[in-house]
Amino acid sequence: RNEVLISKPQIYFQNLSDGATNYQWNFGDNSAVSFIENPNHTFRDMGYYNVHLSASNNWGCSDTISQQITVAFDKVFPPNAFSPNAGIEEDKVFRIYSKGIANEGYRLLVFNRWGEQVFESNSQEKGWDGKMKNGNFAPAGVYTWVLQYQDFRGELYKQNGSVTLII
Repeated sequence: RNEVLISKPQIYFQNLSDGATNYQWNFGDNSAVSFIENPNHTFRDMGYYNVHLSASNNWGCSDTISQQITVAFDKVFPPNAFSPNAGIEEDKVFRIYSKGIANEGYRLLVFNRWGEQVFESNSQEKGWDGKMKNGNFAPAGVYTWVLQYQDFRGELYKQNGSVTLII
């Protein structure tokens, strides 16, 4: 399999070398080289990785094979509540962001219980501070959000959920 999700980034590599006795795996992510015949490896970041296996036998015969692995974006896991009066800065704003989201195509919409849009953002950097378009704080309660975005590969995603505004 050539693709794994960042939420489950461990891969079991199966070595199909015939007659080899020495193995050297380079996972392409600046981690330590492995000399295990069939290693497990966990990728820490999303991206494209060129994995190389060099195998040799006791008579000096050797061969190398390479395979590109993609560690792909899965989905965002946004907070389910926030308060503009929170003591912790990151809890004062409802912001959905992730390392795997590209800036192009990002669109976050927040709606009240009547389906009226109360907030819109086209940037991961700009979150909802709990204020309505007129500048007043929205009433405490549950709000629905819809997020459209692309990952680093250009794949399109759409997620929705709810967030509780605590005043």
